[in-house]
Amino acid sequence: ILLLTLLISSRMLIVRSVGESVLRALGKYYMVAAFALFDAIAFAALMILATYRKLGLSDVIWIYTLSNVPGFLFLIASIIQWTRREKIRLRIARKTLGTLLRSSVPLAVGTACLTIHTQIDNLLLDKLSNATEVSNYGATMRLSAAMAPFSLVMAAVASPELTRLLRRKDDVRSRQLTSIALRMLLVAGVAIALTVTALSTRIVPIFIGIQYLSASSLLVWTAWMLTPIFIGTLLMDVSVAAGHSWLMTANAAVCMVAVIIGDVLLIPGAGARGAMTSKMIAVIGGAGTVLWLSRKKNYIDLRQFLSALWKTFAAAGVATGAFLLLRTISLSDFFIAFVMLLIFGLGIHFGKVLPLSEARALMKRIRHKEAMGGTA
Repeated sequence: ILLLTLLISSRMLIVRSVGESVLRALGKYYMVAAFALFDAIAFAALMILATYRKLGLSDVIWIYTLSNVPGFLFLIASIIQWTRREKIRLRIARKTLGTLLRSSVPLAVGTACLTIHTQIDNLLLDKLSNATEVSNYGATMRLSAAMAPFSLVMAAVASPELTRLLRRKDDVRSRQLTSIALRMLLVAGVAIALTVTALSTRIVPIFIGIQYLSASSLLVWTAWMLTPIFIGTLLMDVSVAAGHSWLMTANAAVCMVAVIIGDVLLIPGAGARGAMTSKMIAVIGGAGTVLWLSRKKNYIDLRQFLSALWKTFAAAGVATGAFLLLRTISLSDFFIAFVMLLIFGLGIHFGKVLPLSEARALMKRIRHKEAMGGTA
């Protein structure tokens, strides 16, 4: 069972990543989403069936393994249908294969560093702290993981078009596209952080149980951590699309080294809070590194982004001040969250961080592949 699971997770998903990239490049984002939906339906169906019996470890592994199969099969069928319709014949050229292998080295190293960066906290917490701290940390990180794919979606939307623009040497439009995506992620990340700051004691009991209420402050940390994760993730994908894969490696390496050093120093004394602090420092350092290395690239306007950055956090600072003030009064947490988001939204609007016209333009690119220069 474990070997079959390894085959699916390490080989089948590689093919799936390539296939989904092809579909996104054609503007068929709805098909990629549909394949994920098939997997989700399969997983839900298997879990419902499993409620009628007591699950063992083998059963859980089988459910995990089999729920990845439906989407993969539909993807393969759609790719085969497309290649036949376009009369495409596939062959492997040794020179091209060698080029692909050489270009994959920085991505392979970067992926290894990212894997260590994301998984090392639990291992070090287990060794340097206690089970309660591991549980609190793991539970809050699960919630933040549900919000992290937002940046991956934005990167998946922006990267194919950015590649086309760079190949056409259209620097103006490439900078515009990257700038809009970065500012949308910046605003979204801070808005999520403000919401979680106001409602953390409400969110934790609902989603992970009252027993984790003491971890509410950790959830606030993870929410504020999303902004540098959003920015770093988008810039990594954009740099790969632009042909600068080593930027992704640099970002991942900085995150890995920073989180290991931080965990070793902070976990023994602070437990899960120490791990969260080192994670925050790591993702900020990683995002800052890739941002600095990208400063002279023709697909990013660093000055414009830094201007948006300080305006966004200035608005967030005013909203947080209102939160601290309103918290002293007996008001509903939901009302306080609404006031915070209203103040933040007004700051974003009057600061001209993200005009609605630009946001609508990017959403139109998402909905209509023709606006992206794609072909069916």
